[in-house]
Formats: sequence, C-alpha cells, structure tokens
Amino acid sequence: SQFPQLEIERSAYEYQQGIENQSISVVGVNKYTDATAAHAGVFRVDPAIQERQTEKLERFRAARDAAAVERLLGDVTKAADGDDNLMPPIVAAVKGNCTLGEIAKAMETVFGRYAPGSH
Repeated sequence: SQFPQLEIERSAYEYQQGIENQSISVVGVNKYTDATAAHAGVFRVDPAIQERQTEKLERFRAARDAAAVERLLGDVTKAADGDDNLMPPIVAAVKGNCTLGEIAKAMETVFGRYAPGSH
C-alpha cells in the first residue's frame, strides 16, 4: 500500500509549505538570511573526475570474481523474495565486492522501484 512512502511524501510537502509560508522558520533560509550572500548555484561535477571514477569502477569490477558476485547478488534476490532476513546476504554481498547499485538492483527485481506520485 506504500503507506510509509506516502506519509514521508505528505510530511515533506507539509514541511516545505510551512517554510514557504513562513509558519516554520529555518535560519538562513527564510529567517535571518544574509541578503548580500551570493547564491551558490548548481553544483557541477568536473567531467574529468567523472571519467576517472568511471574508470576506477570498471577496474574494480574487472578485478573481482564475477561468478561469486552473481551468486551473492542471487542470494540477496532470494532473501528479498522470501521471508529471510535481508541483512546477512547484503553484508555478504558487500564483503564480496558487490556495489551498492548492484545490491539495490537485486532487491529492485523483487520489490520494484518507488516512484513518487505512482500510488
């Protein structure tokens, strides 16, 4: 029924509305702001850094045991699909050099992906 996600979404919306109508004060945002301070703007990652990190991830994946990674990710999916505790297979997957994205994708195959407004 996505109750937790709906409550988080509702609460975040109400909080943001409170900030905007100033019934909730946030120092530096809508109370005691410095009018002379420059807006920080949008943070952009240097493409060279992105390229280095991508290469580092590719080297990491190439150096690990691919069969073990697949087995560990399968264990995560199996636990997610049943009633087993998910933490032991997740911890084993992390120790077995699975990435956070891979572990999340393994669980996503069972649980799906939450999308705001899709309820």
